[in-house]
Amino acid sequence: MYSIVFLFSIVMKENDFSQLPVKKGEKFVGIVLSKDIGLAKNDALVEEIMRPTIPIIPEDTPREAVAELLKSQNAVLVKGKQVEGIITSADLL
Repeated sequence: MYSIVFLFSIVMKENDFSQLPVKKGEKFVGIVLSKDIGLAKNDALVEEIMRPTIPIIPEDTPREAVAELLKSQNAVLVKGKQVEGIITSADLL
């Protein structure tokens, strides 16, 4: 059986993601960054490696407001009727 850390790393590599949001039910409870995966023990639990949730913004948030948030956050979740995606500073280049 594969560890959750291994499964997260596969999803990240196959999709060229640098982070994955973590949900519990319908609520976002955290985020796992690729660097967290690299530092984690193979048998680590998601709760042990995830960071607190990141800001969730509406899909019509102005680019300038997103850029301001990214000064203090690794990423933001964009939410429409459902989560649409994650924006990082690299996406604003």
